[in-house]
Amino acid sequence: MSSAEDIVYVSWGGSGRNDTLEDAARRAKDAGVSFIFLGVVDNQRFGDLPKPTMKTLLRELEFILRSQTFAVMRQINGTGVETQVVVRQGEVAEAIKSVAETAGVSSVLVGGPLPIRDQQTAAQVIDQLQVDTGLKITLI
Repeated sequence: MSSAEDIVYVSWGGSGRNDTLEDAARRAKDAGVSFIFLGVVDNQRFGDLPKPTMKTLLRELEFILRSQTFAVMRQINGTGVETQVVVRQGEVAEAIKSVAETAGVSSVLVGGPLPIRDQQTAAQVIDQLQVDTGLKITLI
């Protein structure tokens, strides 16, 4: 990642542990750039939820991710780092591409372990995300 680019950290379907979030936050702090946490409620797992339930889920997830980001930034003494939490519902690749374009970044970090389905490996998931988004995707 270029030190001039903000750090975009992505989590979906239960991916991303606190240590990977902390790693991404430290990278933002050390580079002196903003930190964007993208949480995706993917259609593959949650697409069949009723609209009122989905609306509540998105609102609650945003609150949880903001709280988690705040706590991690305090833990690493990164309280001066500009942070943003973005929650999207839909396809993971589309959400990543959209947020990356808005942020003006060419790469993103994905928190592991990944939610693997259909006998795919983590490397295959990352490779497919790179193809689908045109971005450099790094699993941390």
